[in-house]
Amino acid sequence: MEPSRTIFSACRIFCLLCLTLTFAPCALADDDLPAAVRADILGRKIIKEIASKQHEAALADIAIYKGLGVSVPPSLLWEEAKLADTTGDCLRSFHAVKDFLQGVERSNSHYTEALDLYTKCEGSPAVAAEAVRVEKLEALRKKSGSCDAIVKQLRNAETAVEACANDANCNTSRLKILETTAARLDQSSDDCITEYNKMYKMSASQ
Repeated sequence: MEPSRTIFSACRIFCLLCLTLTFAPCALADDDLPAAVRADILGRKIIKEIASKQHEAALADIAIYKGLGVSVPPSLLWEEAKLADTTGDCLRSFHAVKDFLQGVERSNSHYTEALDLYTKCEGSPAVAAEAVRVEKLEALRKKSGSCDAIVKQLRNAETAVEACANDANCNTSRLKILETTAARLDQSSDDCITEYNKMYKMSASQ
């Protein structure tokens, strides 16, 4: 390698190292603050972004704010609802205005406007699709619970069969009944799991 290129590469590495050492503490500074303080700082930033019509940036920071684990003021939820509606994200607007309405009194100055926005978004295709998705997920959850219950019964039945087979006092008739029960539960568990898989595939394909 030529001396000039070697010197250039070394200088570039040195500069990058200096930048890293200079700005790394600043990048980590917010993480050292309590969540409530970080929320206050972020809140000020969001206000400026809204004032300068940086809608996407404001929405992104609102999402970060909500991830801090602090209480979200209704005023911020209302701003999120309006911003999301402005950018065409009716689903996010719907959830934000719903949370807003759940946390304010009817005397709130934005209550009537929020009702209008809720009604507008409630009938949107995005919200309707979300409702269907949630319904399917709930059906899957219930089916999964049913399958789990059957599998547990099957395990108990199999344990009873094994115990009876190893017990000299357990007669053949009793063993036959236990085996029949276990076989029935085994078939039921297979049927349940097959049905669950069909439901899952249908849900994923739609």
